Amino acid sequence: MEEALFDPKQVNLPFTVAIIKPDTVLEPEKLEEVVAAIEKSNELAIKNMFQRELLKEEVVNLYYKHENKPYFEDMLRYMQSGESCVMIL
Repeated sequence: MEEALFDPKQVNLPFTVAIIKPDTVLEPEKLEEVVAAIEKSNELAIKNMFQRELLKEEVVNLYYKHENKPYFEDMLRYMQSGESCVMIL
């Protein structure tokens, strides 16, 4: 079993994480546009990038502030519906 990426509840993460959602990953042209925009930025640099399905624990940790919202379970399913592109910036 894969280990969770990180716990965003930590206050001082030494990096920024960008997650491109599963529906965009399924459209390579759109994903390439997003990556190109980040690469062209003078303020951001991609230090690491990979694609994989997110663990439920990761999604819960990412969206913990929405835990009591009526859409929370749907959001969990959506974010685990396929591979996401994870970028460490």
